[in-house]
Amino acid sequence: MSAHNSFNIIGFLGQDRRLNNNNDTGEVIGLSFSVAVDKRVPDPENPGEWKDDVNWFWINLSAKNRSFEFLMKHLLKGAQVSVQG
Repeated sequence: MSAHNSFNIIGFLGQDRRLNNNNDTGEVIGLSFSVAVDKRVPDPENPGEWKDDVNWFWINLSAKNRSFEFLMKHLLKGAQVSVQG
């Protein structure tokens, strides 16, 4: 039996995407972006109360990806995204 791991991150971009360049040639080799995901957790200082917390996920995408050109134009701060893998 083989194991299958997957994830789905749904959140908002914390900043515009960053282009990643090859240090030697200057060629664009990919992009990266950060996704904020909210969660509610128990407040340890106030039993019975909840507080909001944020997890940040950094996603790196190769320029060889079929969606690269589209994402390069549309991954802007505040955009809602869903990332699956």
